[in-house]
Amino acid sequence: MRISRILIVVAMIALISFRLFVVPTIQIKHEDKFFAEFVDETDLHLEELGGITDIEEIVEYIESIVIGEVGYAYLLDESGNIMHHPNTDIIGMNINDFDIPEITTSIDSLNFTGEERTIEYEFEGITKIARFYRDQDSRIIAFTDTYDKPSILQLVMN
Repeated sequence: MRISRILIVVAMIALISFRLFVVPTIQIKHEDKFFAEFVDETDLHLEELGGITDIEEIVEYIESIVIGEVGYAYLLDESGNIMHHPNTDIIGMNINDFDIPEITTSIDSLNFTGEERTIEYEFEGITKIARFYRDQDSRIIAFTDTYDKPSILQLVMN
């Protein structure tokens, strides 16, 4: 009986050690890959948008963007008012109305043309990633995608 208790304690220590020291390293590598792919994909769209100055053409291009499986792009004016979004019900609202501090802070920190920020945030219980870019006319082009983080078990099994 004593030996089985010792084995259980040793197994628990090994599991805790593995979980604390190995899994976070795997998670970080996974997140880095996800972020890199997201940034690479949005970079391609920003290159295309860089040559477009007409607002109607910008909106038309933004409407065609699909990032990953469910991601999309939207457009804000210099004050954070939503100019274009796939959910037409929110066009005209201000992005600050959604009370997402990570988004507000990121947009407020974009002071110059060409500046960008990439963040992770929670919205309605879903983890998302977003990238914000201030264009030459002070508009903000935003890209977002759902970020389905793998569980520890999924990381270990892969």
